[in-house]
Amino acid sequence: MSGNNGKSKLMLKIIMGVAAVGFVLCVAYIVHYYHGLNQQTDYYEQLADSTTIQIGGEEVPVSDGATEQATQEEKAESVSVDTEVVATQDSTSTVETQVVETAVETVPEVEESYVSPVDFAQLAEENPDIYAWIRMDNTVIDYPVLQHPTDDTYYLMHNPDHSYGYPGCIYSELYNTNTFEDPVTVLYGHNMKNGTMFGGLHQFENKDFFDRNTSFEIYMPDKTLVYEIVAALETDDKRITVWYNFEDEKAYQNYIDELMSGEESELYHIREGVELTTKDKLVVLQTCVSERKSNRYVVIGALREVY
Repeated sequence: MSGNNGKSKLMLKIIMGVAAVGFVLCVAYIVHYYHGLNQQTDYYEQLADSTTIQIGGEEVPVSDGATEQATQEEKAESVSVDTEVVATQDSTSTVETQVVETAVETVPEVEESYVSPVDFAQLAEENPDIYAWIRMDNTVIDYPVLQHPTDDTYYLMHNPDHSYGYPGCIYSELYNTNTFEDPVTVLYGHNMKNGTMFGGLHQFENKDFFDRNTSFEIYMPDKTLVYEIVAALETDDKRITVWYNFEDEKAYQNYIDELMSGEESELYHIREGVELTTKDKLVVLQTCVSERKSNRYVVIGALREVY
């Protein structure tokens, strides 16, 4: 009997020891996870601070690569000659004409060259896969956009500095070009519990927030793209770039019809008065839904301005 008690006590000690080790490992993992997450959050903030200029009227560091516009005093002046025909009459009443030269100062028109508010030259040194920058007012979304040249899943679990782990990157897959000239471009980002990355998209579940926030910008080295937010909704997890052939006008129209035919609800908002056609170029911002792992939350923008 005492032998059985001894074995029971030994077994209990072993179980308690294993549980204690497991607990320590779990705590260590959690500490490591959040330490790494905080480091990457700080990294993204530093990246934004060091590479963006004058976005949204905020005073931020100016890129060394920004081109200063020529001042009016520095513009070259030129003189052109206008000819005016003047009628004169001499003593013999014959009419002669003489040409009067009038000097007119003109200033040639100077085309203002585009200056990106993002220092893409510096970003290229950080990671050449960075090809754009997305910013959305009243959210935390203010991040570089990347595309890996061979691996669509790479930036799901890699950061711009190539370190492994969360939060990953905002990225597109190779089904899309990196020019935003496709009919539909999809950008992916994690739904982080701390609200960073594309966790901010879930703010659009609130109808008032959706109504008040109507656009986002994508900055590129040679232009700025402005998108009107036309819809925000929860959907399934099918990859629309595979499911639809957006190069086929009929298939694209089917997608638009499905998108715009939904009924307004807590998880389905459509911008009032918006009409989409196959001429529109869309960007779909996609993230996960914590409570429903097989669903996705998307915010969809239609290109409205390029400058």
